[in-house]
Amino acid sequence: MKKEINKRADTSISFVIALVLGVIVLAIAIYMIYNYSSTGSWLGVAGGKDNVAATVKGCQLDCSSGSFYNYCTKERKIIFADSSHTNGDFTCLTLENQNVGLEKCTNLDCAKSG
Repeated sequence: MKKEINKRADTSISFVIALVLGVIVLAIAIYMIYNYSSTGSWLGVAGGKDNVAATVKGCQLDCSSGSFYNYCTKERKIIFADSSHTNGDFTCLTLENQNVGLEKCTNLDCAKSG
């Protein structure tokens, strides 16, 4: 009888530990997905890493595909590697003037509403 009670206790403790670990993993995954949607890069998720090149590639793709919202309106958290720029929230349109290698998008007219 005593052996059966200990076995149940071990099982419930293992279940609680697995449940807590599962919740932690799920929370980290949700956090990463949320940050990826705003930065456009997994590199920026961990914090402190330059994500300009990945964002520029994303902006070029948004321009070529004609995605008005993503190019003209959506703000991304940009982390610059050097101190000559200030980190912050930028749209692809505002990044055109930041000397980061993003050419002016001729495929979209951001002055018009989408």
